[in-house]
Amino acid sequence: MNERPHHALKVVYGRLLRELALLPTDSQYRVNAEAIVKHRLLLVETVSRGPPPLLSQLSHGSIQEPDMQKLETLIGMGQLEEVIQQVIWVFGLDKTVYKC
Repeated sequence: MNERPHHALKVVYGRLLRELALLPTDSQYRVNAEAIVKHRLLLVETVSRGPPPLLSQLSHGSIQEPDMQKLETLIGMGQLEEVIQQVIWVFGLDKTVYKC
């Protein structure tokens, strides 16, 4: 289980966007995939925002991850762990598409 799914999603969505940028700009796959990834990344960033952590929270590791259930509902693709795995799978698929 990923202890920081919001952070993990930001990382994998960022990597996926960089990979998609390697495809031709007129590729329909790139256009559609970028739209979905950017929308989901916006959801992650929106739900992740909140009051900044206190310095004492940073030093004691007591920062709480943003509301996971809210993000799962907004994305609508299951638990965040499943969403992370889906993105990793798509990331591999994109590399295959890019090689073609």
